[in-house]
Amino acid sequence: MRPSTIAAITSSLEKLPNCRSEAVTNEGEISNAEKQLGVTFSPDYKQFLNIFGGAVVGRRLIYGLRLAEYMHGNKDFTVIGATNQYRTKKWPSVSAWYVVSADGAGNPIGVDSEGAVWIFDHNQMRAEKIYAGFDEWIVNDCLVTDPDDDED
Repeated sequence: MRPSTIAAITSSLEKLPNCRSEAVTNEGEISNAEKQLGVTFSPDYKQFLNIFGGAVVGRRLIYGLRLAEYMHGNKDFTVIGATNQYRTKKWPSVSAWYVVSADGAGNPIGVDSEGAVWIFDHNQMRAEKIYAGFDEWIVNDCLVTDPDDDED
């Protein structure tokens, strides 16, 4: 992730400390999660895990390997829990992603093997590539502060 993105996330979490997980994941945990899901996390997402573990960033829960206090211990708010939940329910396209969030309507937001960020719209029954990468998604979607920009 770009230093400016890390700084923006850090700044937002300083105001809301219960929105960041306390523990920082290690490389062994990350490797185990990748094996469990049959994916390779993008470098930006791995960096997010190493620094933040899991967090609420702006308007989005970003699923990691740790739960922020705000997530109330709900294992569906981890990358493993969310990905497995959508895969078990056989959501189209999600089998090729790891799920890092959901929009306000419950549509999964995931990252593919190339690092691109996708959303699956259950009303339209189609997946749409929304950002080229995880960092771009955080900056242009998660950290959006203007409520008029929220299409959810």
